[in-house]
Amino acid sequence: MVRSLRALACVAGMLIIAFLPPAPAIAEEKPSLQTQARRANELMKEGKPDEALRVADDALVQAEAQGSPAAVAPVLMLRMGIQTVQRDFPGAAASAIRGFELAEKIQGAPVPIGAFIALNATTLYLVWGRPALAEPWAQRAVAGMEKFDRNGNLHRGALGLLAAVAEAIGKYAPAQQHREQEIALEEKLPKPDPARLVGNLVRLGDLRGKRDDMPGARSTYARALEIQLARSDMERNASALATLARIQHELGHEEDAKAALARAYDAAVAAGDVMPLVPSTSPEELAKRRLASDKVLAWRQIGRVERDRGRLPEAEAAFRRVLAMSERIDGPGNLNQPAMQVELGDVLRARGSWSAAEDAYVSALSSLEKTAGGTAIDMPAALDGLARVKWAKGERAEAEAAVRREIGLYEAHISRDHPQLAPALELLSAILSASGNDGEAKTALARAAAIRKMKL
Repeated sequence: MVRSLRALACVAGMLIIAFLPPAPAIAEEKPSLQTQARRANELMKEGKPDEALRVADDALVQAEAQGSPAAVAPVLMLRMGIQTVQRDFPGAAASAIRGFELAEKIQGAPVPIGAFIALNATTLYLVWGRPALAEPWAQRAVAGMEKFDRNGNLHRGALGLLAAVAEAIGKYAPAQQHREQEIALEEKLPKPDPARLVGNLVRLGDLRGKRDDMPGARSTYARALEIQLARSDMERNASALATLARIQHELGHEEDAKAALARAYDAAVAAGDVMPLVPSTSPEELAKRRLASDKVLAWRQIGRVERDRGRLPEAEAAFRRVLAMSERIDGPGNLNQPAMQVELGDVLRARGSWSAAEDAYVSALSSLEKTAGGTAIDMPAALDGLARVKWAKGERAEAEAAVRREIGLYEAHISRDHPQLAPALELLSAILSASGNDGEAKTALARAAAIRKMKL
């Protein structure tokens, strides 16, 4: 899966307990509904989502008795947030659909409830591994936020999410356009966030590179470099230093990249290890989680830069450290780990460590399989890696089964002509040819060639 979508998975996974949207005023004349909403939020702060959902369900019954969309829609938004925390994606989707329909009937709402529901539904479908369904929600979110907060942070954030969706479904040209709009809005803000601006410029550079616009990519990375070098907090920020190393690497400044990476290592080590955390939305626990997530992200960034520079043993060490930190934070087998396991598997496969790579992909899939409906954000990447390991080991039937399942996920939930389908179809063609199925092999290869010729 594309790098930016993996980044979204990391954020949504690590900060999923913060995904619950702030509860708007539900009905000023009905303090009992307000009380129940506050109680649900308090239970989330205590790490008790099951109890919070029961309170939200009680509030929903009471709101429905009023027969007013203005009472029901915000409760459904609250309920959707809790269901997403619980990874009840079908339930959250149902709440989103009904909540949005009701929100559209509210006249003169003080907050754009429908746009917030659409924004959260977009993230829900992305994490669920169904970006094709996320696209209309992202478009609704942009339209609603533009109307409510034109050129402000809400509008900017919705554009960024729409860009992520477009990239996830392989529409790189629209993704580039949305990302450029997001950057333009960020630059107009009274106090632009340099870290966010750099991150978006790097994503834009990546998109231009995917579209074979190398001069455009280089100029974008150069803009990112200028801003990153001016950041006053960079020397203490391991992730920022790793990002600096990556930008330098993309620009071909290898000595500068090496120096920045060495400083990133020093800063990451100085930041120390992580401690176990509890699943709570309290401000104190969220602050702890953000700090721990920053430390994990720094080592992931280091691992990615080492991988991109071809230093695979160092990349493997960094990714193994990331997995150990994640396990320490949330326990073994937590839902944040599959994306990290896929990255580790990719490095191990590049090193020819077939059995170890297979273990990493299988571990990722064992967690992802628990997601309702058999989809999850990193499942296609895990299946692709597993298929390639099985093929390298001569396990033809297992390789074919894995890559066919990967292709099926793209066709059903992502895009039938996604650029990432081309290498998957080429692998399937090779496997089919080795099995003597030349007719289907030629069909798969022709389809891959047609996808590669498409204008991204």
